[in-house]
Amino acid sequence: MSSAAISDINQINFQNVYQLLYQEGPLTQQDICRLANISRPTATQYLRQLLQANKIYTGGKHKEAYGRPACLYCFNPNARISIGVEVMVNKVKIAAVNLLGKIEKRETIHLAFINSDSYFQHASSWIKLFMDSLNMPFENILGLTISFQGIVSRDNEHVSFSKLLTNAPFSKSDFSKYFDSPVSLVHDAEMGAVAEIWHYRQITNGIYLSLNPYLGSGIIVNRTVVHTPDLSSGAIEHMILHENGELCYCGKKGCADSYCSVNALERSAGKGIDTLFEGIRNGLSEDNHTWENYLWELAALIDNVRMVFPGDVILGGLLSQYMCEDDTARLKSMIKQLSAFKDVPFDIYIGHYGSDASLVGSALMKISEYCQKEGLKS
Repeated sequence: MSSAAISDINQINFQNVYQLLYQEGPLTQQDICRLANISRPTATQYLRQLLQANKIYTGGKHKEAYGRPACLYCFNPNARISIGVEVMVNKVKIAAVNLLGKIEKRETIHLAFINSDSYFQHASSWIKLFMDSLNMPFENILGLTISFQGIVSRDNEHVSFSKLLTNAPFSKSDFSKYFDSPVSLVHDAEMGAVAEIWHYRQITNGIYLSLNPYLGSGIIVNRTVVHTPDLSSGAIEHMILHENGELCYCGKKGCADSYCSVNALERSAGKGIDTLFEGIRNGLSEDNHTWENYLWELAALIDNVRMVFPGDVILGGLLSQYMCEDDTARLKSMIKQLSAFKDVPFDIYIGHYGSDASLVGSALMKISEYCQKEGLKS
């Protein structure tokens, strides 16, 4: 066998060990030899390389039936950190997210959005202070991804449509000029979908609904969030539910946002979401009636979308933090009652990341790129 072929085999085996620790760890050296089908000296060599690169660490001992406890080797999720930022109307959220999608540190600043250089400079200064506080080498920070309540343009350089923030477009350079790290702009709801399918590995196709003060959405195909050049991952929130209905912030009447957002639910209830759900869980008939009506609106929206694109449903955002399995069971029953195709199977999932989904999803963009480059994910 040629030296080139031997080198290729070594690289493949090395990659298999690294991937095993990422996907299956912590593992003993004996586990690694068995699962990767390699010898003990080879495993020792690979583990030494990974330890020296700080990509793995030793974490405790595994108690064997006989002999000394075996050392456990663990994937190091903090070998790299990605920064996610979510820009909202009245605040900015920031998080440092590790390679396993876990928030290591987070902060929020209450800062009203203004499309001006003073705003971008103020927000950027605060973000840089946050990044400095991590005390990480510059090369270990993968980059900065900023999500907005708006549509990102074809060139990925501008937020071209964002009536919630501003009527005037703004560009990536408004932020990036203040940073040495790479900066990307993304749509917030799309990033929420990215985060949730990172967590829910069993979902292949479906829709993500961001049930926040304003409604957002994302389409998932073959475990990838669809990104179109002009409407991001679609705009389900601006589908018409009621002709000549409530006025939406987009200027149309009867949009789903006017009936299925958290703002809409609170308007209908005449109270905040905390108080509403306290009443719902305590069996107050008025609050339960409001919730029932809301679920019917949401069921109608989901049924409409599923007539175009059947698949599972993820309910994310702020409202998902209040929902339970009984709520999703009621919603699923309503959808089936409305649907013309009652036997088409689907599942409803409550979002894992809640109102942090867009924040985490933003950071995961750089993490996904890194993991693919490292051969940890396809």
